[in-house]
Amino acid sequence: MKFTRKDLPPDQMKRANITTCLTVTMAYVFYILIMLTSDRTTLEKIIFVSFYVIWYALTAIFVAKNIYERKAELFIAVGFCIGFGIISYLQNPTVMMLIFPVLLSLSVYLNEFLIMQSASCARQKSCMRKI
Repeated sequence: MKFTRKDLPPDQMKRANITTCLTVTMAYVFYILIMLTSDRTTLEKIIFVSFYVIWYALTAIFVAKNIYERKAELFIAVGFCIGFGIISYLQNPTVMMLIFPVLLSLSVYLNEFLIMQSASCARQKSCMRKI
């Protein structure tokens, strides 16, 4: 079963990866700001902020190397899901709003499966948070 509407040519894939990377960059900046303003101990803040910085750097390097390929799309989505899972588990439910700009930016890939998986991941995280 193929969920992509069409395969993007390399120049469109590059533009889509850049657009999504900008949105994910803003989300990571918000992650770091949320962690810095939280009521966690200083050691926890240092650990989580350094994790987000390292994870973002790895994502940026991988995307820069594979900017014309679909691998970058999947790495951005999975990386954001991991970061979102950590921040939604550690913080109150108001940080759930961070998922919506990234979900909208993932639509530039015209990949319905990726959007459905990301939305179900967000819903699963919110259900786990309520339990």
